[in-house]
Amino acid sequence: MAVRTALIHGVGRETSRVARRAWLYVVLMAWAAALVLAQATGRLGTTRAVVLLLLPVVAIGVAIRPAWVVLLLAAVPMAALQSVPGRALDLLLLTTLGGLLVVRRGVFVGWRSGFLGIGVLFAAASFHRIDLTGDTALVARGFLNYLAFYVLIGLVTYNATRIGDLQGTHLVNALLIGLTLSVTLENTSLSRDLGIASAGRGVAYLAAVGFAICFARIIIRTEDGRYYHRRLHMLLAALFLIAMIPDLVRGAWLSALIAVFFVSLLARKRRYWLLILAALMAMMIVPVARERVVPNQAQAAGGGFTTGRSELWSRLWDRMESGLPLGNGFGYTFTLTSQDVFGPGSANFSDSQSQSFIYPHNDFIFWMVELGLIGLLGMVLFYGQLVMAFRSVSRSTSGNRFHAQILSGALITAFVTQLVTSTFFFPALADVFFIVGGFVFGAREVARHPSEARP
Repeated sequence: MAVRTALIHGVGRETSRVARRAWLYVVLMAWAAALVLAQATGRLGTTRAVVLLLLPVVAIGVAIRPAWVVLLLAAVPMAALQSVPGRALDLLLLTTLGGLLVVRRGVFVGWRSGFLGIGVLFAAASFHRIDLTGDTALVARGFLNYLAFYVLIGLVTYNATRIGDLQGTHLVNALLIGLTLSVTLENTSLSRDLGIASAGRGVAYLAAVGFAICFARIIIRTEDGRYYHRRLHMLLAALFLIAMIPDLVRGAWLSALIAVFFVSLLARKRRYWLLILAALMAMMIVPVARERVVPNQAQAAGGGFTTGRSELWSRLWDRMESGLPLGNGFGYTFTLTSQDVFGPGSANFSDSQSQSFIYPHNDFIFWMVELGLIGLLGMVLFYGQLVMAFRSVSRSTSGNRFHAQILSGALITAFVTQLVTSTFFFPALADVFFIVGGFVFGAREVARHPSEARP
């Protein structure tokens, strides 16, 4: 009787699977026929018809293996993504989430996804905004498109990690490939020859992330208790370190030193703190490095260690206070020039031909000037959840804790950049940051509910 019941249930499941597959074929054929008819009657261009024809195929593929999308975006040169239309990337990520909703019968986008704070910023910026025209309106629109992309890539990474499709080892390898390509292209003529957008001096922060990841892999053992290709990562760490030397960007070096301190603390190998001491001594001994770290009399008059940022932050803080509690409205900062902030004839943070506004050089101040207390709430909410998620993963017995610790350098670098430059205005670093953030949030849920992590 039991055998007969099992056979009946088995036949029923197989019949249901065949029926769903048949319906899928019918829907795909109907979709293709509708597109062919629309193209034949001139209502739809050939290029758009082909894109729309491939859309359901891509949706099914990324729904079955959503990690492919994340790994692809992590492995390409970070600056190259800037040349891809933002709407195309948003459509790819929305298609992935839609495919997950259909095939996996659910998408996790709630409180524990970790991106509620960034979602609050996006929603508030979309509704509480000032009237902009011309180039300023284009800049504001582009910024919102990037912000939407960050939320989507974070959610896709979170869901792919939570269902067990995205593995930490694969993500670390993909990020190292992307960072290596980015740094190599930026420091050679290949970037110009291939027409890839330049990351400028910001590439030093990408090199800092690569160095931090390689250093972590050198001293942190994997799940099986072994080290992961230490010689290879020593070589890569040296190359990333060399890439940080030419511009001597202090924020990048500070990020690398903090990452060495933090990773050594996590690995319980505090002897590596001697590297920090050695780096500081080298900065004091080498004249060029000393000039960058210790300001002379002329540099002190121009802002000292902060190179004028303290004065900029003070001026912006006054504008933030005058706009409380809801801020001056999204887009307000994009209308400010150096003359508006420092007065006529000022040479501080002078505008360039490529930008008509002045960067706040601090993401927290930027959002508070734009959205007031809502901006502060969004940033604090996001970082509060991120810190709690990382702490939870690090204290768990899940194998993802090693990968979260290895990737901690990316979080540290992005945070330092938000304090002294701006991660939101540096898409190449922001892509890495939100991918790693999504992985950390997903890894926390895997540690809490390991039974749900079934690819």
